[in-house]
Amino acid sequence: YVGAFDYESAVPSSQPWHGLVVVYFAATAGLVEEVVFRGLVWAYLSRTIRGRSLHFWYIALSSLLFAMVHSEQGPPGVIAAFSFGIMAAFLYLKLKNLWPLVIGHFVCDLINYW
Repeated sequence: YVGAFDYESAVPSSQPWHGLVVVYFAATAGLVEEVVFRGLVWAYLSRTIRGRSLHFWYIALSSLLFAMVHSEQGPPGVIAAFSFGIMAAFLYLKLKNLWPLVIGHFVCDLINYW
């Protein structure tokens, strides 16, 4: 819709500002979004839900929230974010470490917005 934020319009077209802004956006998004949508969701749900359904609710809720905050990207972006969220949630459950997810998120955003 008109007035919606998009990263392309926020990134300067001339160097060195283009590169600096893209790296900044990728680094902050990677760190903040993984901490909030993977780490904090897990911390909350693991203290409130017990049993076999914990992993299901973690994957579903973290992926849905992650997709919702990417709604400015339209339906394709929401679907991509939801898919990324599912993969990232599975990886977090397996690795129990946010750093690989932060780095992966950073690389995806860096490639996408460069």
